Amino acid sequence: MAYGASIRKKTIGELETLKKLQKRFTLTFDEWTSLRNRRYLNLNLHLFIGGAATANIWNLGLVRIEGRFPAEACVTALEKKLQDFEIELNLDVIAATTDGAAVMKKVGRLLSAHHQLCFAHGLQLAVLEVLYNKRHEQQEEEMQAEVLGNRPDNESDNESEDDNDEQGNFSVEEEIQAEELLPQYRELIQKVRKIVKVFSSKSPVKNDLLQQYIKAEFGKELQLILDCRTRWSSLASMLSRFNEVKHCISKALIDLKLTSSSFSFTDEEYMTLTHIEQALEPVKLAVNVLCREDATLITAETTLRFMINKLNLQNTRLSQELVVSLSRRIKERRTSITAVLLYLENPKKYLEKDSRSASVEDNPFFYPSKATLRTEMKCLIERLMSDVQPETENQQDDDSEDDMPLSTLPSHTLEEELERSLRTEWVAESRAAVRVPTRDNSTDLILKREMTLFECGGNRGKYLEAVYTYVKSIPPTSVEAERAFSAAGYLCNKIRSNLKDETLDTLSFLRKYFQKK
Repeated sequence: MAYGASIRKKTIGELETLKKLQKRFTLTFDEWTSLRNRRYLNLNLHLFIGGAATANIWNLGLVRIEGRFPAEACVTALEKKLQDFEIELNLDVIAATTDGAAVMKKVGRLLSAHHQLCFAHGLQLAVLEVLYNKRHEQQEEEMQAEVLGNRPDNESDNESEDDNDEQGNFSVEEEIQAEELLPQYRELIQKVRKIVKVFSSKSPVKNDLLQQYIKAEFGKELQLILDCRTRWSSLASMLSRFNEVKHCISKALIDLKLTSSSFSFTDEEYMTLTHIEQALEPVKLAVNVLCREDATLITAETTLRFMINKLNLQNTRLSQELVVSLSRRIKERRTSITAVLLYLENPKKYLEKDSRSASVEDNPFFYPSKATLRTEMKCLIERLMSDVQPETENQQDDDSEDDMPLSTLPSHTLEEELERSLRTEWVAESRAAVRVPTRDNSTDLILKREMTLFECGGNRGKYLEAVYTYVKSIPPTSVEAERAFSAAGYLCNKIRSNLKDETLDTLSFLRKYFQKK
């Protein structure tokens, strides 16, 4: 605990130095319930400074939540925790990324900072809409009102039925009941699970028989995967492996004399399994890319476009249903701040896309006008740069920070295509060093001049460069909080279930500190 206190002082000094350099931060936070049935709030600070993404994230630890926790209490807890690190919520925070729970949406409305809803959470809800029965909104609201008692009456009518989880316990694979799988898929998936259990859990002898056929065809053993009924991504993994070795499974079932209808598949059923696998594959890949630590709103834009395009190319009923649901969720979460970053990354390409999509307002990737972008940038500048002095002639722009390294995924055709898209979609063209004259003038006029010179091939001016750095720090998902919860779950387990709140807070804080080192 003493060592943790010393590292906190060191972190406060580090953050104070960055603040003096006019750096600002973004937040990710979420709620978590421990093994002892205690609720905690986790906060993380994010900052883009052109280095490794993992070096620019600070886990501030866990805050114990006691009793009711409405949006107002959440904002108060945020302010108090940030003040412990000498961070002002209204002055030093650019944006906050959270899941789509109703209480988090209200928190976003109460904050002066920009509020970004988690894209991974949106993809999760879209898949549940298409593959699973919808939960009854009234029943869920009544349960939450009885158990939590922290939802304002005037907030219940305007939220989506899938977003009414006041606890905000986002996971990429949200918990669902097995019987909620839609009827047209339920019986078929249950048959697959039954066959997988025959080989994977009931008898090693039967598995050995199957592996003989698999090794003869693939040259190595490939174990079948049994999905978790509350995880749609595990469903995709199970079907992918099942479809890969389905001929070997058929041969093994014949040897075992399991040829009844409950163990055999028609060509139409095989086709349905293939369609489900193909539809879930780009969504699962998109979630993995969105949840990287180095993900930005630019990589999110490219990834989401890639996912929608791949689903459109499949042209199946399931893929088209996913496209409709995913597009709606993306539109809910894609704000004009994303457009600001795309413009500042490559204005020429942005203006070309803007002219082509100006009349398509229902497009989830709609491009706002330059006037809208300027308004957003002006709000950021006036809130975060009120004490910034005009840049001197000796200050130089550094375009080397524009490139952000992406981790390499395992070799796979679809993944390789997405990697190429991430590297080339919004690569800025080289520009001549054109300086922006700094004069005492309104923010709006200075922005107009800087934008004009930037579009003509010059560098980003003082204000544009500041906004670019600010907006690039906004993570597209709140998964960093989930990583902290996973670590806290290992720390506070059945053996160490009596850890004090302060100890768990310090351990979570120190874990991220050592990871950065």
